[in-house]
Amino acid sequence: MSVADGGKATYSATYTGQSVGTAATTAIFGLAGSATKVVRLLQLIVNATIATAGEEYDFSLQKETALPTGGTKATTATVIPWDSSDGAGTALPLFYTATPTDGTLTGVVLVTKLSAFLATATTVQPPTTPYVFNFGNQPGAKGLVLRGATQAIIATLNAATPAHASSWSVTMIWTEE
Repeated sequence: MSVADGGKATYSATYTGQSVGTAATTAIFGLAGSATKVVRLLQLIVNATIATAGEEYDFSLQKETALPTGGTKATTATVIPWDSSDGAGTALPLFYTATPTDGTLTGVVLVTKLSAFLATATTVQPPTTPYVFNFGNQPGAKGLVLRGATQAIIATLNAATPAHASSWSVTMIWTEE
């Protein structure tokens, strides 16, 4: 084990080019916890593009103690163990292509403006750059901790309705103990 390795089982999952329609007013994507392990979300990488016109969203991450219900989920992303000796991950990545009913909100972790640019760069708009959110990297801080399969970190557009359909790519990185 190198000095940089933390020794915890680490996993990632990626959704590429998932469609978020114009009815996406609640959950877009998230990470649900595990019934058997403590899950710590360490990093979230988000990128959104639009084919017709750029938009700016009030993007929020919230912690929920009950998962959203209903809606339509995309095919579950493949969970990749960063070390093959760690075995299969037990946390569940989520991506909703049709809006679900909200789960039970514990609180909002962060809110930020997130811009979705045109899919092809023009002289007016720059190419899209991913938004990178790191958790637990402050001295003495924890990542976003999920205890139990019903807890989740969920991304929303803060109850706004997008004017145009958009394409989202998301990578989640977490540990399980």
